[in-house]
Amino acid sequence: METRIKHPSTPHLPWSQEVAGDDKKITTLAPFAGSEIWVSEKMDGESTTGYYPGVMHARSLDSAHNETRDWIKSMMTGMGYQFPRGWRFVFENVAYYHSINYRSLPSFAYLLMIWNEQNVRLAYDDICEWADKLDLAMPALLYRGIFDEDTLKEIVNNMDLTQQEGYVISITDPLPFADFSRLTAKFVRKGHCQPNKEGEAVSHWLKNTYPNELADPTNVKPAFMARQR
Repeated sequence: METRIKHPSTPHLPWSQEVAGDDKKITTLAPFAGSEIWVSEKMDGESTTGYYPGVMHARSLDSAHNETRDWIKSMMTGMGYQFPRGWRFVFENVAYYHSINYRSLPSFAYLLMIWNEQNVRLAYDDICEWADKLDLAMPALLYRGIFDEDTLKEIVNNMDLTQQEGYVISITDPLPFADFSRLTAKFVRKGHCQPNKEGEAVSHWLKNTYPNELADPTNVKPAFMARQR
């Protein structure tokens, strides 16, 4: 049995537009100075962690089964045997509507990051290699380069905040678990529905589930999911 570890919360950037009462803001951006970062679109879904040989849980370690997790559970069952033992693959489960109704998705699961057996998040390029190997979708890359506050603020002006929740930044180098909250942060749009401290949406989206849509239900990532349909 793999040891389960709850995925850490991501602090808000100072210019994030929506910060709930129990959310945290990053205290300083100084640790990013001089570092290469990647910025990816923040998908509006439920954080889900997978382990060998296909075991999974949502944000809560004891999350119960419900229909919104059926698709990603099937995905984990089909590919989890390929996960190295002791590693954690973190996804965003976007099968069901939270605050944004996605209508043209390549997949209902987006690979966010991978943690190895030493509790170190892999470098960005290594995460991308695993995504290619397993035929997994990843959030859109909005920027990669040396950390620059003005550049990050400008990204907001090029986003459609009616259809995009925001973005997440992190260093491209490997990242120890203890440093996650120092070197990872997020921007969230104004008025976005925020989860409470239990990880549930304030409006409790699970009480009124509504599925998102794939661009082509017969051509999804990972490829083996299409063969199952």
